[in-house]
Amino acid sequence: MKKIWSTLVLLILLAVGFFVSQGREETGQNGRKSQEANTKGGGEASVAKRSARLARQPLTLEWMTKQFESAESLEELTTLLDRYYSLDENLTLEAWAEFDSPLYQNRETALSLHLSNLISKKYPPLEAIRTLEGIKAKKPEHYLHVGRYTLQSYSGDEQVQDIVEFLNTKDHRELSQESALSIGMNAGINKPEEYTQYLDRIQDDRVKNSLLEGLLSTWVQANPDAVAEYINTVEQTPELEASIAEIAETTSAVDPAIAMGWAESIQNNDLKNQTIYTVASHWALETNAHEIEKYTQWKATLRDPSLIQRLEDTEKNIRESRHKP
Repeated sequence: MKKIWSTLVLLILLAVGFFVSQGREETGQNGRKSQEANTKGGGEASVAKRSARLARQPLTLEWMTKQFESAESLEELTTLLDRYYSLDENLTLEAWAEFDSPLYQNRETALSLHLSNLISKKYPPLEAIRTLEGIKAKKPEHYLHVGRYTLQSYSGDEQVQDIVEFLNTKDHRELSQESALSIGMNAGINKPEEYTQYLDRIQDDRVKNSLLEGLLSTWVQANPDAVAEYINTVEQTPELEASIAEIAETTSAVDPAIAMGWAESIQNNDLKNQTIYTVASHWALETNAHEIEKYTQWKATLRDPSLIQRLEDTEKNIRESRHKP
């Protein structure tokens, strides 16, 4: 009987030990889960505290400038810019004009693009540029960069007249001259015909010529026939012919026969001869039998002895360079 009782007591003790062990394990797991939850909650609480602190913090020029200067990464700086711009855009731009840091100096281009995107989403062209006046006085180069990117973002939009109006604004002549080429290149991809209707309205010759150069340089890649038709309808100015020469030289690497047609349309003899020679030099490099035959046929039509001699010298140099070990 004693043996039976001893066995029962032992079994009871083992059972109690097992349940105690299980309880401790569950307690430990619950403790760990609670700790993890507290840690996660603490992180979320920390973010919430920072947001609450920002909400309570009166936005001042000095405080905002310091926040920009203390940013340690491009992502952090652009996040601050987005946040502050949504709260008080005028004060944000004023602080942006004031602050400086190595990060800003190293990533100025990316920051210019980011700021221009913020502004162009909210304002039409003329108003967008007016909002940058505070930056213009403190950071003139940054102003030109942001302004150029901002105007570029509109140039393929429905606001062609607004852009042309801006380019005619004398108060912004430097920015107009800085932006005209890139606006034209973007317009040549998106809305070339619309821009050609307004070119005559631009009074500054430098702006007009830069806009036209950019326009033709990209338009010709998409629709060379339309460009040729347009050029035949306008006065052949020295600036236009310079643009045609650039088109011819660029196109010669892709289709020298078409490029030669552009070169031969130039009326200024000196520019025409130089452009023809440049295009022909590219054409002479062709190794395709069909292109070589077309080049040979074209060369047979030449009547200028000096040009013929220059091309023969060029062909000789090409042959010698290809046979060098």
